[in-house]
Amino acid sequence: TAAATTTITPDDTADATIDQSPSNFTFVELFAGIGGFRLGLEAIGGTCALASERNPNACTIYRRHFHRNNSTAISTTTSPSDVLIECDMLDLHPTDFPAHFHLLTAGFPCQPFTIRGPQSGLYDTDRNSNPRGQMYQELVRVLNATQPPFFLFENVVGLVTMEGGYARHGKGVHEFKAGSVMEEVLAAFRSCGYQVDWHVINSGGVVPQYRERVYFVGSRSDLSCPPINWTSIERRGSCPTLRNILQSDYNALDSSVRTESCELTQRQYDKLQSIHSGHALHKARLDPNSYAPTLTSGYRQPASSYTRYVMEERDGTLRHGDPLRPRFLTLRECARVMGIPDGFDVSAPVGGEVGHVYKGLGNAVVPGIIEGIGKEILRSMKEVEGRKGQL
Repeated sequence: TAAATTTITPDDTADATIDQSPSNFTFVELFAGIGGFRLGLEAIGGTCALASERNPNACTIYRRHFHRNNSTAISTTTSPSDVLIECDMLDLHPTDFPAHFHLLTAGFPCQPFTIRGPQSGLYDTDRNSNPRGQMYQELVRVLNATQPPFFLFENVVGLVTMEGGYARHGKGVHEFKAGSVMEEVLAAFRSCGYQVDWHVINSGGVVPQYRERVYFVGSRSDLSCPPINWTSIERRGSCPTLRNILQSDYNALDSSVRTESCELTQRQYDKLQSIHSGHALHKARLDPNSYAPTLTSGYRQPASSYTRYVMEERDGTLRHGDPLRPRFLTLRECARVMGIPDGFDVSAPVGGEVGHVYKGLGNAVVPGIIEGIGKEILRSMKEVEGRKGQL
């Protein structure tokens, strides 16, 4: 049984920085979404050798930013092997992968494990009866076939706590113990010939959002790598509050608040009050002087009791229904909450439908956390190269 792991809240963690110069390494991004892993790893000198994603809207957003043939792309990668394969993970063949790469990344499907769903776990299926709870086995298949030196995977905390695990929070320390589902997943990854370390990190030390996720770091057993220094990742500097990331032009005719129809209609506002028994202005409020709760793929759903709204603008203007009603975060504000740079295009990819972009953002990883973990992996890469030569 895996030992419990603890994570320290950002406010209580000593500030630590990693003195690590950027270096060239290659990575593969599976379940790529809109490219959160890539944003974090390119920041430390990584080059994407292959990416795979099946959702067409996510692929559109991904290509719009990263594709090397797109003149508006901001990506610094110029590798001729920079390619996004738009396909189901089940259709990827080992011959699709480059002959050599350093790091395999994936945010494998979280729907089977999230506490906001039925938690069907390893037996979960999607609407087409595909075995969604078994998609980690596809990562096992790829690891066995390609044997990269390292891997970095991400999922929700529900995976850790299902069937006998737990999460304990108190006095600034958060402790987690793996349940039987997590143990089965870990055993599968280790059976591929890897040392596997895992840790739950709250992104609140990097972005103004409470976002706990479990991260798996694997190093091939023959490399004999030291453990990851997780505490250096959890706090990386001062983090802005929500107020600092709110757009200041909310009242302009061409503002995102207006063009994306972020303000609730009167009918939606009445429904919101009904959901919260008339206390929506308190219960559904985003505190501009704090951080946002976890951003999910279903954020733009006014009927959800989980959704939180802007009720005070950056300049202090209140949205209490007269004359301004509460509003959703704009796409740009959601991107900022995730730590995605302002140069990333978050306009709607298809027919002005903003829901696709909200979904992509809610499903993404926080690039700043990936960057931090990537630096630790890069440290291990260099240590191995010092002992063994080229990886």
